[in-house]
Amino acid sequence: MVDKLTNGQGAHAAICLASNRAGYAQSLALLRNLGHLVCIGLSKEDLPISPFGLLVRGIKVTGSSVGTKRDLEELMEMASNGEIKALINVYEFDRLVEVLNMLKNGEVEGRVVVKLPQ
Repeated sequence: MVDKLTNGQGAHAAICLASNRAGYAQSLALLRNLGHLVCIGLSKEDLPISPFGLLVRGIKVTGSSVGTKRDLEELMEMASNGEIKALINVYEFDRLVEVLNMLKNGEVEGRVVVKLPQ
């Protein structure tokens, strides 16, 4: 399903709520290169995260332990209801200098993505 929705690129980010190796393996497999994994589920098992794999794929891993279980449930409900909208602007690579100047001048709201040439 993720492959179909992302044209085979993978998800920009995944939030892993699972507390086992299989859940983390699946979360990592669903990410695109340069994706971001947010770790919330705690596991006593060694996780399938290879430093080499993270480096090669450019995956960022962040841990989060802020809020309660109910806070997270409410947040996920808001996201599934479309109440949370990511503000992402996509620019072509030839506008990189312009985008960098916008970032430098604090003129960017949300996130900016610069498409790499194919």
